[in-house]
Amino acid sequence: MKCMPSAVPQVFIGLALISTILLILHYVNNLKEVNRLLVEVQKVESNQIRSTLNEISGDQRKLSMTMAKMLGEGKSTNETPRNSVIPEDFLHLFEKTSSHCPSKEEFLDLNKHRIEKVRKYCQHTDNNISLLKRERELFMFKKYKLAWCPVFKAASTQIVAYLCPTYFGPNICTDGLKNRAFIFRVPEFTSKSQIGDKSDWDYLTVTREPYSRLLSAYRNKIELYRSPDYKKEKIAMLMHHRVLPRGMKRDTAPEAVIKKGEEIYLRKRPDVKLDFNNPYELPPYPTFAEFISELISGWRNEHWEEGSEWCGLCTTLGTDLAYRQHFIISQENFDCEFNHVLELTNNTSLQGKELNEQWAQNSQPLKNPSEFYRYYATLTDDQITGIRSMFQKDCAMFQYDCDEVAMRIRMFKKLLPDYKVTYPLEE
Repeated sequence: MKCMPSAVPQVFIGLALISTILLILHYVNNLKEVNRLLVEVQKVESNQIRSTLNEISGDQRKLSMTMAKMLGEGKSTNETPRNSVIPEDFLHLFEKTSSHCPSKEEFLDLNKHRIEKVRKYCQHTDNNISLLKRERELFMFKKYKLAWCPVFKAASTQIVAYLCPTYFGPNICTDGLKNRAFIFRVPEFTSKSQIGDKSDWDYLTVTREPYSRLLSAYRNKIELYRSPDYKKEKIAMLMHHRVLPRGMKRDTAPEAVIKKGEEIYLRKRPDVKLDFNNPYELPPYPTFAEFISELISGWRNEHWEEGSEWCGLCTTLGTDLAYRQHFIISQENFDCEFNHVLELTNNTSLQGKELNEQWAQNSQPLKNPSEFYRYYATLTDDQITGIRSMFQKDCAMFQYDCDEVAMRIRMFKKLLPDYKVTYPLEE
């Protein structure tokens, strides 16, 4: 008699199959949900990128057209020649400037808003608040009843160029500003301690977008020996960051390179030449990336100190309300806003002055965006983030969108990943 197969195992097999199918369906549904969420995230990211590009360019199609043009000409974005000129249409996508000069009434509203933002920041921050209260330096121009806190590399030379000739002759001012050392320390620019009642004095400081200010400091103080200062620091930067060729001694090579640079750029000796076969000498001064590394490691100086710390605004605009008026103007719109300040402080005699500033290096914001990105494209993501951390108080207190600037730099690097900077080797 044949045994009929039991129905029980078949039932178990069926249940197992059903359970498996249900698990698979559950997994698929979860997977669909995960995929849906990923799609949503991608949409958000895509929208953010699209929005970012729209903000940068005002017309996203220009980006595609420019990239297509580059590819059509055989200029792969991954193979940009070392000395290539980036198309102006491409650079325009990253240029964000405002040429609007506010009316006097608009400026007063803008200035009021800036001061309120500073006071609000001071009231709600506990991050190194003691540093924000300490005023490092203040110039009291007695002839104009104007107290000025200089944020160096934020139109400081321009301010002195306006006011100096009324204290000294134009030639003395020009020579003094060229040499820097004397003009910022003359007794005629009275110190705060010599002033009693400030109720008929006005207060002024100038701010500047930190990334632009930092590059201006590098080009003015480090590159091409435009300033004779910081020799010791330049030697240290070369020693820390450059690979020493065989046959060169670590304790003498950096000093020899800096000395050669001084002979070429400061003393203009035509008989001294760079060795273009020795990469250690090129350029014969710290690169921008080497300079930034030192700053992130802790090197501080008045030319890249945060303006929020240098001027002690949490005291001046927080508790010390002895001045008649307070003004915060931006270096990015200096000519327009400073003229409003001159009018509002009854110093109209200084309006419209033409400045003889050919000797002042990088006193204006960079007009060509290629100059800005040419340097910042050499930095790593960590360095770009490090700058943001260094200037976080300035970014917040003075309402500069530093995250957007960092994003633009990263976007530029992604679109031209192998773009190489060529440092200038002569004036």
